Amino acid sequence: MKNFVYIIVASLLLSCSNEKDEPNSFSIVSSIFVYLKDSSGQNLMNTTNYDINNIKVYYKVGNELILQSIADNNGTSNQYSFSTETNPISLKLNLNISENEEFPETVVKWNDTESDTFKVSVKRVPGLIAVEKIWINDVLVSEANIPNGLFYTIVK
Repeated sequence: MKNFVYIIVASLLLSCSNEKDEPNSFSIVSSIFVYLKDSSGQNLMNTTNYDINNIKVYYKVGNELILQSIADNNGTSNQYSFSTETNPISLKLNLNISENEEFPETVVKWNDTESDTFKVSVKRVPGLIAVEKIWINDVLVSEANIPNGLFYTIVK
């Protein structure tokens, strides 16, 4: 009987591990939809000054802006895409969530003279990376769980 107790105790000790359990699934919440309008509420996206073929998206890494790629017609998930089926047209933007930056930044260059900067605070927990706060041009527009439903309008 004494040997049986030793076997049970040894089994319990050997089955313990210092390794953390890894989550079975992983979610990343970093996409927002951006609408571009004038002061009267008219859509500007895909107009002369805001042609979607000329809009560029960059991730700021250190002091360098890294050009991101647009999604192709096959639905490849890249860093941004345009929803031309909706009215008004929107920009779906996957925000920079780099773990190397305290507040990762994404820069949208609408044309040669205009751009907007999206800065984020990122929550990282096992199984989840999520944008907690969003600043557009250093103005806080969203806090905690992105209550605006991930839709933002920029007025030019």
